[in-house]
Amino acid sequence: MLRILNLNRLNCIMKEENTAQQTSTNASETHASKAWECFTPQSWFSQFGHKVQHKPLNRSDVDVLRRLAGTNEVLKKKEIRQMYYPLAGLILSNYRAQINSRTKKTPYIIGISGSVAVGKSTGARVITELLRREALNVELITTDNFLKPNSRLEDEGLLRRKGFPESYDETVIEKFKSDLESDKHLFTIPTYDHIAYTILPDVMQKIQRPDILVLEGVNVLQRDDFPLDFSLYFDADTQDIKTWYIKRFLSFRNNAFAKPGAYFNRFATLSDDEAVDVASDLWDKINLVNFNNHIAPSAKKADCILHKAANHSINSVHLTTAMHQ
Repeated sequence: MLRILNLNRLNCIMKEENTAQQTSTNASETHASKAWECFTPQSWFSQFGHKVQHKPLNRSDVDVLRRLAGTNEVLKKKEIRQMYYPLAGLILSNYRAQINSRTKKTPYIIGISGSVAVGKSTGARVITELLRREALNVELITTDNFLKPNSRLEDEGLLRRKGFPESYDETVIEKFKSDLESDKHLFTIPTYDHIAYTILPDVMQKIQRPDILVLEGVNVLQRDDFPLDFSLYFDADTQDIKTWYIKRFLSFRNNAFAKPGAYFNRFATLSDDEAVDVASDLWDKINLVNFNNHIAPSAKKADCILHKAANHSINSVHLTTAMHQ
């Protein structure tokens, strides 16, 4: 069940695997003004898997994609073929339709959002690589690169609100948007380092103007000024996300936190019980607050919602009917 949007109350047309019967529910909330089609993994592949008009996946392709899984995640071959491959095909169809109708060549922008630790970065990497197979210039940019440096966050009293709307550098975001709208073939963005846990001073990434831009981050759907052409939201039960967050923290304690220069090096020597306590506290007091107040409400803006089960596999897809016409 999709807890964030409470799909029992959405105007949602359920697509069952072995039936053509469609049912709809009463929608009383504002976010239910969209009509949604809801798919099981089987019905998703039945609907879109055979309509894919891009390069077929061979065994080697799938093996490469599986290695894109994040910490403590497992990408199964079946999920890549059944869920992500048709999704990339749907995005490509939408891309071709939109690009052909544009008078000015601007990047087609895919927005991907969801909670910390939900697996949105893994999904973004897989989708990016599937689209690159079409010989397109596809860039993946995370909005972590738009955060204010730690020194500035500390001065503003925002260090424990990293990822909240006020922690992003509006000047950087405005320049990024302006560069996208311009005719520049090359532009730059700051660089966020996850080990140092901050923006690296004077280290700029050079971005070649892409055909498709995949923009990934917790804040992507919160803003109305990102010109998104297709948007995805990764969803899961809140308790599952907390469990994944704690497990990821334990893995980082044994690896990333122990690296020289790691911001969280002080956590590298914690016992398992201590690490669980710290991670739970960080989740409850920071990440859950951001999730409830800012991230989860933005799900209503998505064109497609991928809901994940406790084992990280996608167990349902919710697609706006506007994207399936």
